[in-house]
Amino acid sequence: MLRRMLVTALAAQTFQISYAAPLYKISASYLGDQCDGTPYAVYASSATDCTATTCSAGSSNINADMKTIDCSTDYMQVMRDKFGDSPYLIEQMNADEKCKKLSMAFGYPASGNCVGAYDKSYYVIASLNMNGSASVKFYNQRSCLTSDWYKTDSVDQTALEGHLCTEKAYSWYSSNDIESSSGSSESTDGDPQEDFRDEPRDEGLSTVDFFYDRILP
Repeated sequence: MLRRMLVTALAAQTFQISYAAPLYKISASYLGDQCDGTPYAVYASSATDCTATTCSAGSSNINADMKTIDCSTDYMQVMRDKFGDSPYLIEQMNADEKCKKLSMAFGYPASGNCVGAYDKSYYVIASLNMNGSASVKFYNQRSCLTSDWYKTDSVDQTALEGHLCTEKAYSWYSSNDIESSSGSSESTDGDPQEDFRDEPRDEGLSTVDFFYDRILP
């Protein structure tokens, strides 16, 4: 009898572990010496171990880059909350062609302005366009001049509003989701619909490769 109870308890524990929600690490980066206002970038990735921090210095030796780290099973909501009432654009890279498994998600203020840290090697301009499309342009220099342009990731209105899984296994989210949902949580999750529409492919590094090659210390 005791043996049967132990086997049942072990099976239940295994079931709980197998179906536990995955953990994610969400890092928000800020300019200056405080972690307030709108972050210039928010990154999310899966994590087996995560330690939350309220505000700490970045990896630079200058006082121009602060960050917070959150640990959550709902990375999308945490990313959205970081931007508050400011417009934002989130580009999610997925590890599978059906966009069911997160690889990395990047969030930027959709201000149309050049943003980035002084000690980093990339700068971006994220924009929500009048026609419903959106884009993230990457630059090598903080001036974000045309001559400094590196690559552009873009999405049309249909894929952005529907969080469709594109041919490159990208899915997109924005502050417009909240405005159009009228309080509904339907558009706030990270579960995109399949689309696989034809898209022009960017030359050079993928955005994930670009991140690991040029941003991580």
